Parts: sequence; structure tokens; C-alpha cells
Amino acid sequence: MEQRDSTASNRRGAARVEAEIGIGFQSDSNFYTGFSENISEGGVFVATYEKWRIGERMRVRLTLPGHEEPLEAFVEVRWERTPDPSHDVKPGYGLQFVDLGDATRAVIERFVRKRAPMFYET
Repeated sequence: MEQRDSTASNRRGAARVEAEIGIGFQSDSNFYTGFSENISEGGVFVATYEKWRIGERMRVRLTLPGHEEPLEAFVEVRWERTPDPSHDVKPGYGLQFVDLGDATRAVIERFVRKRAPMFYET
């Protein structure tokens, strides 16, 4: 499994929780809908075979479980997980929130705090 990090400063600073979140993306040239696998206060991971560029910015609409109103934010593609047949992991991208309104940030923070953090080996 390969993860490419576009910046040395991109480190997990917030607890990441597993959640299937409905998500829609809009960039200058495309619209995509799908599901996120996990979320933190800093961003989301999206499992996809779509091709995005590191550094690309998109507007997203998130529908969190238990929260009826979709949330809107701007994200930046920070890293890519490429397909690896030797591991049972899905390819996709790590997206960092770059513009969240205060109300959206508060909803995401409450959502993350209510769930147990995912475990990652260090």
C-alpha cells in the first residue's frame, strides 16, 4: 500500500473515526458522488478509483449519519492511496478541510467526539 503525502507537515493531528458518509464533490471540471470511509476534524478519506490531482481543491457536501442537513466545505487533495492487490484496502484520497464555516466545524467535531477513534499502528 502506497501513501504519498504532498507535504511533510501533513500529519494526523486529530482523531479519525470510521464512518460511511455520503459525499458529493464538485471541482471546476467534474462532479462526483460516493462515500467516505472515515472522517476527522481535519478532513476525510474517500475510497475511489477516480483520478484527482494532489493539491486539487473541491467543494464537498457531506451527509453525516444522524444529521439530516448536508454540510458544505472546501477540501484539498493531500495524499493518495494507490491500489495494492496484496492488501485488502481500497484506493482513494485523503482530503483536508481548507474552509469550514463555524457551524459546520461544530457539527463535525460533535460527530467525531461521539465515536471511538480508529486504531493505527505507528
